[in-house]
Amino acid sequence: MGAFKPIWQPVDSGESIIEAFGGLDLDYINERYRIYDPALGRLVEKPWADIVNNRSLPTGRTYWDADGVLQTAAADAPVIEYDPVTGVKLGNRIWGSYENLVLSSSSFGNAGIWGRSGTLDETAIDSPLSGKKYWRATPPPGQFFICNTAQFTKAATPLVYSASILIRNEGQDVFTLSIDDGNSINRGRANFNLNAANITVFNDGGFTATKADMRFLASGDILLRLQTTSNNATGIRYRYFFSDTGSSLLVQAPQLKAGDYAPYADTTGSAVTIPAESQIIDGQNFLDFFKKSEGSVYVDYLPALGSNDAAAVIGSNLINGNLIFHGIQADGYAVDMRSFAGVFTKATPAVTRATVRTKLAMRYSAATNNYSLAINGSVVLTASGFDLAAMTQFNIALRAVAGTVEAGHYRRIIGFRNALPDSLLQRITQL
Repeated sequence: MGAFKPIWQPVDSGESIIEAFGGLDLDYINERYRIYDPALGRLVEKPWADIVNNRSLPTGRTYWDADGVLQTAAADAPVIEYDPVTGVKLGNRIWGSYENLVLSSSSFGNAGIWGRSGTLDETAIDSPLSGKKYWRATPPPGQFFICNTAQFTKAATPLVYSASILIRNEGQDVFTLSIDDGNSINRGRANFNLNAANITVFNDGGFTATKADMRFLASGDILLRLQTTSNNATGIRYRYFFSDTGSSLLVQAPQLKAGDYAPYADTTGSAVTIPAESQIIDGQNFLDFFKKSEGSVYVDYLPALGSNDAAAVIGSNLINGNLIFHGIQADGYAVDMRSFAGVFTKATPAVTRATVRTKLAMRYSAATNNYSLAINGSVVLTASGFDLAAMTQFNIALRAVAGTVEAGHYRRIIGFRNALPDSLLQRITQL
């Protein structure tokens, strides 16, 4: 008989360190979750929901599964998402509140909701949106196909808006996605050349298109996205169109929202807002694994940048709502402990934030009254002075701005019951 081969494979080096000093190990890539058992003196594997015991996971969350299908998450379960282009598992997706202003995003048959020039017919063709068929958009002869929402009300100030849609090409060259103020000449728009795979943006009437992208999914479908800063008019509208080139195009899942890109939210007659998630370890679970006298915290995640400022990936429930263990601010500075006066200690020089994989680790010791923060293989800050006596929870993805979330995909979170040396922090955070 051959040697026993475990079915679980470690994703990082230093697994023996986790076994020796680990108090918590949330391994979302391998979907293996462990917490320290004081009676046994070691990590014990448990269901995720038994460890993350204080959580708010709203209904209506959609995510890309391993087969490239846009599924709706089960209630009270973390979203383990995959990249629909590469099929790579991304991790536990945690997001703040997001919306879809489009009133009927998966059914285009309601003419009272959608204004259009041309025909839209439901097909028997499955779209990437689970359980929903594609709609075929066909232009009138010699004209453009145009489809738009009604005008929504907004504040009389420039604001960021994002739009997206899923399509399948049936011979079109160019598809245009537009955000305007109700007047089609005042708009930020993007022309997506579906064959040449390039994008041209246009800015008119005080609108400024800030980014646009097209993602060619493994399924053969295309996800198109546009973001623009509006003018100061009090209306905002979603619009898409393409010309009559003798062919049609399949469409599904349009979305319009204030702010940065976000996951899709399905609507069936009215706008939908998905509340922010929260994932917290508190009570006896917190007391079992967390040492206030010394310890280390490690986070491996893929951040999704937004417009908020200081971003913590681990926090607590102290003064002003949180105590940051580690994070990176929008200005590029790494931050660590937040003082009771609401002041951050910043690393120098600045550490650039980016929507790429980031590994952070912090160690703290009451005996020496100091702590260190490492990011992607470098210790970027060493400082002193902290007080964890009042801590009662371990809050994953908490931002320094009350009620907001550091959105992204969390691959692994480890809590150590010892203050690891700086050399080890460097090693475990290397990409």
